[in-house]
Amino acid sequence: MDKHKSITIRLGDKKVLGQEEDSEENQLPEIYQEQAAALEASINTDSSLEEDELETRDKIEYRIPPKKRKLSPLFKVFLFAAGSALLIGVTLGFIMLRLFAGIDSADKTADNSLSGTATASDLASDASNQEFMIPALSAFVIQGGVFSTLEKAEEYQQLFASSDFPSIVWKRDGQFYLFAGAAATEQAAKEEASALTAAGIDVYVKKWETDESAMTADNNEEQWLRDFAELWNESVVSQSTVTGSQWIAWAESNPDSNKEKFVQLEEEALNLAETMEGSSTSSIQYSLLKMWKQMESLKAE
Repeated sequence: MDKHKSITIRLGDKKVLGQEEDSEENQLPEIYQEQAAALEASINTDSSLEEDELETRDKIEYRIPPKKRKLSPLFKVFLFAAGSALLIGVTLGFIMLRLFAGIDSADKTADNSLSGTATASDLASDASNQEFMIPALSAFVIQGGVFSTLEKAEEYQQLFASSDFPSIVWKRDGQFYLFAGAAATEQAAKEEASALTAAGIDVYVKKWETDESAMTADNNEEQWLRDFAELWNESVVSQSTVTGSQWIAWAESNPDSNKEKFVQLEEEALNLAETMEGSSTSSIQYSLLKMWKQMESLKAE
């Protein structure tokens, strides 16, 4: 049998000649080649993966975990002692803080108590020593003259004394006034002044006032001074209706005998009480004038 047979293929009207054995021979190696190439590629891929895996394994470092250090017994004792000391110190500090805080609170309470007592005392003092208004007084006076100096006023005063007419010198606004009597009305004052005129002493009648003024005093002193103003006005209006015993009772009710000006008022009231027993009208008016002047001097305090 011939080794190489020809194969005739008709394509349409044309014939194509070829060798069957050559085609099969030519086709088989190509398949083998493809399978070999695929196998080789697979092998190469597996080899590459194995190499990468080996390289990766080479790069991994295995670290042995460090061993835990055990504390020595001595160090444990030291830590326990330090912790105990810290705890005790904090506890004692807290106790001392509370103790001193309690002492401070007690001191503050005591201070507040003392302060409150002092404040209450001050309030009581303020209540007992308060400001009140001394009542205004007025009357018609018999004036003998007004002088620029006390010496001139006292020199002219001798003229009144030589005629048995008592008088006082009253200083106001830098001038010195000489008064010899006082009455509730102008007409009553002129009637009293006629006796002086008859004695050859020149006088004239004018209205004299002391304004209402503030003064510091306790309740008892205030009432005592208000009683004086009332009794004094009654005495000026009608000297016959007010008795010496009334002035004595007022003088003895003085609430503060340590104040000099209060004592002066008290003494003059007792003098007036004696004068009212059969003395002349001029002497009574003289005492009333002196107390009036002393009353005005209280306003300056």
